[in-house]
Amino acid sequence: MDNYIERLRKADNEHYQVPRINLVDRENPMEVYEEVDFIERHLLKKETILELMELLFDEGDIPVTDRGCPVPSLYQLLSALRYFTTGSFQIVCGDLHQLSQLSVSRIIKKMARNIESLLTFNRNQDIVQQRQRGFYEIASMPGIVGAIDCTHVPFNCRVVKQQSCIVTEKVTFQ
Repeated sequence: MDNYIERLRKADNEHYQVPRINLVDRENPMEVYEEVDFIERHLLKKETILELMELLFDEGDIPVTDRGCPVPSLYQLLSALRYFTTGSFQIVCGDLHQLSQLSVSRIIKKMARNIESLLTFNRNQDIVQQRQRGFYEIASMPGIVGAIDCTHVPFNCRVVKQQSCIVTEKVTFQ
């Protein structure tokens, strides 16, 4: 009892802040959904999402703050991919993972930068035109300069300022 009274006196004498506890119950979509259900929701395989996470995030990429619960890398990636692939409103994309519109907006900006840092385009016009002709000869696809394993996810890009962009399972824009 003396210890309790002493803590009360200490709280009166100095600024004492009760530690804030933020509880957000987020289910892990990698564990909750079977592969087919996961692909229906996120348009990519679980394995591909894990590969993307390795490419886009550093080991300790979750910031430590006193402001609340930082958004785990998995939810950042899945929310951004949903926004890019559906072109839906940010608030709708955040609803799936219980994120605010503001958080989704910040995540989209961060993820667009991370994805852009992975992309390399050959600037030599002769090589670009040669590749475009090759794709056109093979499949009558004009303006294409590359493809990987022919799995394409169209992006309704509001962030990327390219004429058209498509991401494949190996994170390549065309």
